[in-house]
Amino acid sequence: MPPLFAQTQPVPIVPEPTYQLASGGHSATATYAAISDNSITFTPVGATAPVTIDYGQKAIQELFTLDYGRTNATLGVELPLTSFLTQTTIPYGYVDPATEILRDAQDPTVPPQFWKITHNGVDTHFIHFHLFNVQVINRIGWDGAKRLPDANELGWKDTVRMNPLEDIVVALKPLSQTALPFPIPDSIRPMDVTSPAGIVATPNPFTGVDPTNVAVVGNTNQAINFGWEYVWHCHILGHEENDMMRPIILEVAPPAPSNLAATPASGPFRVALTWKDNSASESGFSIQRANDSAFLTGLTAFTAPPSIPNTAYAGGITYTDTTATGGQKYYYRVQAFDDFTPSSPSLASAWSNTALFAPVPFASVSPTSLTFAGQLVTAPPSAAQPVTLSNTGGVALTISSITITGVNAVDFARTTPVPPATTCPISPSTLAAKSSCTISVTFRPTATGARAATLSVSDSDPTSPQTVSLSGTGVLAPTASLSPTSLNFGTVTVGQTSAAQLVTLTNTGGATLTITSIVLSGGNANQYAMTKTCGGSLAPTASCSVSVTFKPMKRGNLSGNLVFTDNAANSPQSVALSGKGR
Repeated sequence: MPPLFAQTQPVPIVPEPTYQLASGGHSATATYAAISDNSITFTPVGATAPVTIDYGQKAIQELFTLDYGRTNATLGVELPLTSFLTQTTIPYGYVDPATEILRDAQDPTVPPQFWKITHNGVDTHFIHFHLFNVQVINRIGWDGAKRLPDANELGWKDTVRMNPLEDIVVALKPLSQTALPFPIPDSIRPMDVTSPAGIVATPNPFTGVDPTNVAVVGNTNQAINFGWEYVWHCHILGHEENDMMRPIILEVAPPAPSNLAATPASGPFRVALTWKDNSASESGFSIQRANDSAFLTGLTAFTAPPSIPNTAYAGGITYTDTTATGGQKYYYRVQAFDDFTPSSPSLASAWSNTALFAPVPFASVSPTSLTFAGQLVTAPPSAAQPVTLSNTGGVALTISSITITGVNAVDFARTTPVPPATTCPISPSTLAAKSSCTISVTFRPTATGARAATLSVSDSDPTSPQTVSLSGTGVLAPTASLSPTSLNFGTVTVGQTSAAQLVTLTNTGGATLTITSIVLSGGNANQYAMTKTCGGSLAPTASCSVSVTFKPMKRGNLSGNLVFTDNAANSPQSVALSGKGR
């Protein structure tokens, strides 16, 4: 019923008088093709001006096979405007390169296709178009008579009767399925699926003639991207199974990427782009960067590879723009594209959402940890160690604070760095883009053992704070102890040497005792001699000894001192020496 057709079916491609409601109220005058036409002119539904579309010239050919001489029907292409000296029909098998290449009519800019199919044979065939409908315009006898569609051929058909010695014109506008729960991958396969890619079977299955009747030399069984692959074929089983079938390439743009985000990446003026891949068929991604949201000024294009494998849709894709300029605000968008056969251009998806990248500072510290050697608990602060704070971003870095925190924070302190290093300014302050400053840290432990804290820089970098781990060890001071603290050699004959007496030096502290010198001193120091086992240092709890002898060179009481100089707090330590010469 015409009203029901208008409510439930898409509008006809060519206005149809029987379905005026669905045809937008067009007049009852129908559009029919003539035998000599190579195009059709009509006013589309909803349009006010006519359009002219050329026919795709197709053919049905019935020929005798070379093997057993049997009649076999195949599909192919027809050469228009030929003479009796030129073969008008080029029959093709299923393995031959696709000649039916359609674009997804979900894109409103894609026009419908019209096929004029010439039947050069003696049998009636019922040609089926896979997964899309066609509109029968009319048939034309080879005598020029126009034969209108039967009543049961009006509206949409997926199988059309094609009679011998007639031309038939059909209109088609295939639409891809929408609202699917998953994307459809491309059909990429060898042209001859019965042989491996690159291998041509024997005998050669390829026709070897292109659609313009030019011989093709060196056909290879290459892999071809058939997009959403469909077929058209005869619905008579014996014909279909005997190669009366041709592939149809439906080129469908991949779904658009989503969730595009632009964030700072590590390094100077780098932008990290991330997005969700919603396609299972993309050949890659096109990225655009501009200075305005309309993508009119400062437009720069990049290309990113597909997800690997590209059937892994719904995954995350990353790309780093390394050509950004500091201090510049950018807008980004991305689309997926799909490459088809070499003779067909790429199809691109819609653009993703637009991601804004506002210039930000990028702060870093080097090194990220400082370790101080063992430091005496009671000693002055250690030598300072530097930390470099750098801003490699595009705008000034605002420093809100530089603090030392942690359990042993009191053991570490900031100090002024040694010139020519630039002191990081007192917070709050700013650090210009592409510049750096120095933070110097000293260590003075308040207790023994491992000590730790954290230097933190809070600033306007989105990754703030930047931190440096601080560590050091507190050790006790060495303590020198002498035993005995005096030696008395009694009375010794002048020129004679006394028996040796021993002095023991012990390190009773918690750190290494560094011995600077052990000397004999006093006005009569030359009356004494020593032999020592002590070296330059003495570990905690360790001891060493000095052997002293008295050899008076004159009469009378002769006194002196044995003096130890070291890094102990009670340095120098001394032992009193006494003796009498007679």
